[in-house]
Amino acid sequence: MAESHTVFISSAVDKSGDQYSSAILTPADDQREKIVLAKPYVIPVLFLPGIMGTNLRRSDSKKVVWRPPNLDMQGAMDAIGQLLGYLFKSTEQRADELATEKAEVDPSGPIDVGESGLPKNVLVARGWGALMRSSYHPFMAQLQNLLNDLARYDFERCQADLKGWAAESGQESPREWGAKEGEALTREEVLHAGNYQFDVWAGGYNWLQSNKDSGAAIKDLIENTILPYYNEGKRVVIKDTPDGEGNNQCTIQRKKPNRPMAEKVIVVTHSMGGLVSRALTEIHQCDKVMGVSHGVQRPQVRLPPINACAQDSKVWNSYSWGAMLLTLLPSSRKHRADWSCCPLPTTTVGNHGYGCVTRGPAWT
Repeated sequence: MAESHTVFISSAVDKSGDQYSSAILTPADDQREKIVLAKPYVIPVLFLPGIMGTNLRRSDSKKVVWRPPNLDMQGAMDAIGQLLGYLFKSTEQRADELATEKAEVDPSGPIDVGESGLPKNVLVARGWGALMRSSYHPFMAQLQNLLNDLARYDFERCQADLKGWAAESGQESPREWGAKEGEALTREEVLHAGNYQFDVWAGGYNWLQSNKDSGAAIKDLIENTILPYYNEGKRVVIKDTPDGEGNNQCTIQRKKPNRPMAEKVIVVTHSMGGLVSRALTEIHQCDKVMGVSHGVQRPQVRLPPINACAQDSKVWNSYSWGAMLLTLLPSSRKHRADWSCCPLPTTTVGNHGYGCVTRGPAWT
């Protein structure tokens, strides 16, 4: 007779984004207990990037108008191509390409699966292709991995143990990570979180438009795409985006459940994404948000009227595309002209208080 060990059958994610488990039939005399490790409820985690971190394209022709080069060899080659394409364009041409009403989120960018453990097409459908790959995908993949391995149950000891990140840092106070307040999670709270499946989605937004409009777009994404995907079996379709299998759109769909699978989302933000989330919850009163975790809230985000002059330095000195823009925009006048008709970038232009927070004259 076979040994009397318990057999644990892990679950995985298929190309539809649904969980499944594979088991092998055993002889009748094999009386070992088989336990399928699966999580019946889902909490989607929606990540909102900072300004300029979302890829954009023309809504009519689907031509790429903004795709910051990634920090790798492919990104360097892309940067050279963009430089050659923009080098001889006039300010009027660049401003037309970045016209708010002509631009839309471009979900067809490259994907870095990383530590996520998920099929590439699932990540495309979750909107990852809309975000700058080298800056955001490694973090999002790690988040997908760590949140779904918080704890494991030891059936022999009849006790759950914290694992990985949860065991090392899960009970540290937020103050240790730079927060001004907040209490550490208890062991019981972390173990409770381990009962849920966390699916990381990307909330790319048109950063040329106002945060109010972007907040409305994110609310629509939550209420009409993400939650119905889990609760109603609604198909998620990303059009004009290759799925890697010869199709020009990416589609995922789960079977319709007999009960709600996901009730609310957790929003994680970076920089300007924090203000988009505020528009989402405060202006548009989205009640499908369980909570918001902010990251890298810079002075120009907290105090746009005074410190927003950092917009100029961000274009000249920050992000991986700073060198590219230095070539494309040989003067700050041309830079401001490019953004002249864009609601969000113009709200981050320095005002009369510019000289108070920078070195040298206010306008040079």
